[in-house]
Amino acid sequence: MCLLAGSLLLQACSPPGPALFPTRDPSTEDRAEPKVVSLNRSSAPPTATDIGSTDTMGVALRTPLGHDAALQLLSSFFDALIRENHSLLSKTTNGRASLHDLRPRARRTAYHAGHVWRGRFRKRSYEKLRDILVFRPSDVITYDRKSYQRLPRPLRQKAKPKLDNQDLVLQVPLLVHTLNGRRYLAEEMTFWLERQQGRYVITHIAEVFPF
Repeated sequence: MCLLAGSLLLQACSPPGPALFPTRDPSTEDRAEPKVVSLNRSSAPPTATDIGSTDTMGVALRTPLGHDAALQLLSSFFDALIRENHSLLSKTTNGRASLHDLRPRARRTAYHAGHVWRGRFRKRSYEKLRDILVFRPSDVITYDRKSYQRLPRPLRQKAKPKLDNQDLVLQVPLLVHTLNGRRYLAEEMTFWLERQQGRYVITHIAEVFPF
C-alpha cells in the first residue's frame, strides 16, 4: 500500500534508521585546568578555643570535658587527702589553689591551700577516713557559666565573680566530718574547677574551716 502512495509516503513508511547525535571535535573543547591549591606548611594551626566565631576561616574547638571528668577530679582530691599524700593532692590543683574560710569572722584574704593541708596533716590522721564514704557523686551540685549566679553570693565574692567558658563549680555535701569526737572536715566544700589542657584542675576551695 505504501508503494502506491508517492515518494513522501514511501519515506514516511520506511523502517527507522539508527539515531544520529551531534558530536563535538575534542580539539575545539576548552580543557579544564586543575585548580592549584597552595598549602602554607610553615603556619601553625589555629589556637584551640572553647567557643568559635563564624567570622573566622578556621576554628579549632576544644572537646568539652564533661561532668564525669569533674567528678573524677573530685575523687582524686579526696583519695589524696585520705592518703595524706601532699604530692598527689597538689596534682589536682593548678599549683596555687586558694582556700577560703567561710567562718563569720574569718579573714578576707585566702590561704594557700597546700600550706593549710600540710598543717592539717600534722594535726589529724586523715588515714582514719580510708574506709569511710566521704561524698556521693549524686549529691554534688554543679554550676557552669550560665547557672553560676545561682551559687550563693558570698561564695562568688570569695572566689570569682563569674566563670569563663568550660569552668565549673562543684558544691559538695560531705557525709562524714567528725570521727571519735574530732573534727576532720567541713560539712560542705565548694570547688572551683578550671580547664587546663585536657583536664580540670582546682583553683579555689571554700569551706567553713573545721578547726
